[in-house]
Amino acid sequence: MSSRPRSPPGWTGCRQERERTGARRYRPGTGPGSTLFSPGMVGTAGTASRTSAMAEQRLDNEIEQITHALQEAGPTSRDRLEQAVGGRSWGPGRFRRALRESARESRAKGLANGSYAPTDGPGRPDGAPGAPP
Repeated sequence: MSSRPRSPPGWTGCRQERERTGARRYRPGTGPGSTLFSPGMVGTAGTASRTSAMAEQRLDNEIEQITHALQEAGPTSRDRLEQAVGGRSWGPGRFRRALRESARESRAKGLANGSYAPTDGPGRPDGAPGAPP
């Protein structure tokens, strides 16, 4: 047995009747028990993979920009790096994600002071810029 109080007999019928009369009958919407179909939703179902692929391509391009900027400038603060690649114009969180992925792919190296450095090529943190490896 349930300890939840039961509705009085006929309560559902009273509620339905109240919903169909007075000002409530003009409430916008499809109403109880009906379904809604939107052909526009069907047309967008197949674009997720294309959108995902485009987002991955943009991320790859942003990682390339970060890598190139670090190779050109050497160790750089996060703020200067963001300014050098125009990271603010990429959108919310995009620069942060691209920088994080650059580090994960070992294309950028995070330094203790919050700066970043290239992992190979000129401007390496373990040697003078332009010094032979």
